[in-house]
Amino acid sequence: MTRGLNGEIALSREDVYVGTVPGTGYGYKRNLRVTVTVTMERLDRRDEYETTDHRKVRRPLDFSITTAVWHPDWRDIVSGGATVEPLAELTGYAPGFDAGKATALVKLAGWHLNGMTAGCDHVAPVMETDGYGRTVPSLDLTPPCPVTGYRYGSAWLVRELPAGFLDMVRRYLPGR
Repeated sequence: MTRGLNGEIALSREDVYVGTVPGTGYGYKRNLRVTVTVTMERLDRRDEYETTDHRKVRRPLDFSITTAVWHPDWRDIVSGGATVEPLAELTGYAPGFDAGKATALVKLAGWHLNGMTAGCDHVAPVMETDGYGRTVPSLDLTPPCPVTGYRYGSAWLVRELPAGFLDMVRRYLPGR
């Protein structure tokens, strides 16, 4: 069993080459290579986890996806992180990868870090402007959950992944 930071690794695909993007948006004249990294862990640091609908579950799957746009010499990245915009910008595709797979991964990115959800299903957070002019959820103004009393941001809740999610990701990024 391979361990990640928070549990057993169910799937790990690191720096999978998926294609190229125009380099002009990143300050280069030539196309740049793009990779994607996906990790799924069975969370096991606690006996039970609370879901966004307040059920208790054991060993839920947690999903993360990041991309990297690489310098032409592959020594360092030009841009990267928990963003999937480069997948939507691909103009060339690696062997075995295509526009359909890129679009599917972009859609799945909405589940990124589903094991770290601040709010429950029963209350929409009240938004406020912070000191930097950003609109952010208000921990103080958001009312407690009418079902359990849970306070927004007081713990990480798990948004459970749809059935078959792991198999979908495996189809889009088969193992090496």
